[in-house]
Amino acid sequence: MGSAPASADVFAWDADPLAPGIQDGPGIWNGSNDNWISGGINVPWQSSATNDAVFGGGIDGTYAIEVALDGGIANNISFISSGYTLSAATPQTITVSNVSSSITLGAGTTATVGNNVTLVTPSASQNL
Repeated sequence: MGSAPASADVFAWDADPLAPGIQDGPGIWNGSNDNWISGGINVPWQSSATNDAVFGGGIDGTYAIEVALDGGIANNISFISSGYTLSAATPQTITVSNVSSSITLGAGTTATVGNNVTLVTPSASQNL
């Protein structure tokens, strides 16, 4: 008898872990900073094919995210607020596993994959 597929855990980007709730803003995406809210608490990113990375608390702006994962993995990357740019000082690869919606953008939302960041993904969709 097979096991049920694991459900995705949602990790919401939080630029200011000291302020309550999700805060849009810049920062470093690595595995040690508590810049993610999951299960109602701030935690570091945990690379996993079952974890969703969500950027955006609802305020569009210009937000630079420095990727420093050394081989990150996610189920899905979603952008709810416009203006996020993922870039890195050295080459970084993020593998996104969700076949039906690996990268999603909210309606009217823009995001940029900038210098030194490669997303390896089976598909891309535009609507959240």
